[in-house]
Amino acid sequence: MNMKKKIRKKIFVNFPIQYKIAALTIVGIVLPTAIMFVLLAAIISTLIQTTQVSDELVYSALMFITNKIYVILGFGFCGIILLFAAWSSIFMHRITGPLYRFEKILDDFLNSQDLQEVKFRKHDYYSSLAEKFNKTVEKIKNKTN
Repeated sequence: MNMKKKIRKKIFVNFPIQYKIAALTIVGIVLPTAIMFVLLAAIISTLIQTTQVSDELVYSALMFITNKIYVILGFGFCGIILLFAAWSSIFMHRITGPLYRFEKILDDFLNSQDLQEVKFRKHDYYSSLAEKFNKTVEKIKNKTN
């Protein structure tokens, strides 16, 4: 038996829900990370400004290291955002894809087509709901026959 892997063909299948999830995750993860980055930079800057360094060579070395720290923090922040964007995309598809599938099957049924079973991909959420829905569809079909 050759089973084809189910691959979602659209990036945005349920834009309003995906938009809300993205907005909540940005507020919940990216914003606090950005605030921590700014606070950390302010702390480092304040420490350097309040440090009394008499030797010009030591001060320039300290500034060089500080600038390197800022660059590392900046790249780290960008890396966190990229990793978060990838994770968020996968997460949103695992939630919104099943909801989109349910909505499509119910719309088809309301438009006088047969009620179909729901098929999800391997890692999609709501698989227990799909099983219950499929059992309900089977009962309905058995009663109408």
